[in-house]
Amino acid sequence: MDQLRVALIGCGGRGRGHARHFAAIDGAAMAAVCDPDAERRGAAAAELGGVAAYAAPERMLEAESPDAVVVAVPPEFNAPVAQVCLEAGVATLLEKPPGLHVSETRRLLEAAERSGAPCMVGLNRRFNPAIREAARLVRERGPLATIVGEFHKNLVDIERRGILKPPVLERFFYETPLHALDCVRALADSPVAGVHAFSGSFFSRHRDVYGAIILFESGCVAHLIANVTAGARLERYELHGRGASAYLEGVRSGQVVIDGQVTELATTGDRSTADQNRYFLECVRDRRPFGPPACDLREAVITMELIEKLFG
Repeated sequence: MDQLRVALIGCGGRGRGHARHFAAIDGAAMAAVCDPDAERRGAAAAELGGVAAYAAPERMLEAESPDAVVVAVPPEFNAPVAQVCLEAGVATLLEKPPGLHVSETRRLLEAAERSGAPCMVGLNRRFNPAIREAARLVRERGPLATIVGEFHKNLVDIERRGILKPPVLERFFYETPLHALDCVRALADSPVAGVHAFSGSFFSRHRDVYGAIILFESGCVAHLIANVTAGARLERYELHGRGASAYLEGVRSGQVVIDGQVTELATTGDRSTADQNRYFLECVRDRRPFGPPACDLREAVITMELIEKLFG
């Protein structure tokens, strides 16, 4: 397989961003795009040099037989569209969330196991260079004892602008704060031993306040906080180990403090999606399973099950 042919389903901003990343990878070429909106798919096809454009995923998969497909559709359609791709036996990179209910994610795993098609979920904080470097430096002194994850956003503004449909607003934690929970769970790298959680509605008719304490079998304790009627988007993490801590504001920079000595993490930009996509294609090309730090469907089911346990 000299060059992997990649197809895109979902030609909004997120999908076109993925396409640009794939188009820049040696050994990969964008083969086709798919979107029910003629204007969006036409613009995406033109941007990628005039590739074929389709309105329906089934038609595109049949006509193009791509080696891999990236699914970046509106959240409520992620799981159904990925199901079509996996049942067709096509290697799939699925944008988060991998469904709005854990049952959808389980069905995706079952479909992938039946067809043998590999699937990776785009929970890309696992590839974030600042987070990975911070974790490495703290772990040099010993295991992580405490993790803090926060993700705040303004759901009220999103609702007012009509960006997301009611089913997604009802389960908004799955759409965005999911990143923080999955990142915390991946950093802990241990099964969950116990949880205590709260969620409720404060300023919105949908749930907008979330908090949880998670105990892992390793003894690590994680604090998770999310507010989705906040004044602005904010994502931050703390990692604490033996005489070592890391404080990450956003996912682009931060500092590590070891025995009182502060080291600024280099700000090199967020390569999370680019590194994730490259890893995905390397695994598809080499026919090897997705391993750490990637989130495959088994990992995705565990994260979705934990959300259900916390806030379901």
